[in-house]
Amino acid sequence: MKLSTKFVLTVTSALTLWQLTACAAPTMEGETMSEPTSVAMSASEAMTDTMVMTDTMAMTDTMVMTDTMAMTDEMTDTMTMTDTKPMTEEAAMADEMLMLRGELVGLGDGQHEGSGTVQIVKEGDGYIVQFTNFTSSEGPDLHVALSPSANPIADGIGAEWLDLGVLQATSGDQSYTVPADTDLSRYQSVVVYCVSFDFIFSAATLQ
Repeated sequence: MKLSTKFVLTVTSALTLWQLTACAAPTMEGETMSEPTSVAMSASEAMTDTMVMTDTMAMTDTMVMTDTMAMTDEMTDTMTMTDTKPMTEEAAMADEMLMLRGELVGLGDGQHEGSGTVQIVKEGDGYIVQFTNFTSSEGPDLHVALSPSANPIADGIGAEWLDLGVLQATSGDQSYTVPADTDLSRYQSVVVYCVSFDFIFSAATLQ
């Protein structure tokens, strides 16, 4: 009877232990499975957040670079327009002031020579004749004159030449005032002229 009771108790204990182990196993297994799943989800979420932040930063950097490039281009265009405008206005004013010009040519005999650029420009309400890079042979009673002749060296100074005054120097830049109310359309050349001997030293056909 004692052996049977011990046997029964042993079997009962074994069954109880088995049931407890069986019941605990799913719980432990669930806990074991749920923990990696939770960790995996957290890692995935972290990666997603990182990717979103990276994309946002990339987009922000791109927008900043784009805005900076646009501002730079706009500043460059503004500077270009600012630099170009005064130069264009100055060039236009220079073209507007310049009326006629020509190059001085001497007789080619070695004694009556002249060279340089002659320009007639508007100054205020009048006109002036400008000599630049000018040189001339020495001579008596030399004057600067406007001639109606297009080729005074070959055809002469003409009867209706206009005296602008005594030659200031035989070299260097200089200018002469054209008398008020002068009709420039009547004159086709500028002449360095010896009045005393009625002799031309050099002349520039105006264009």
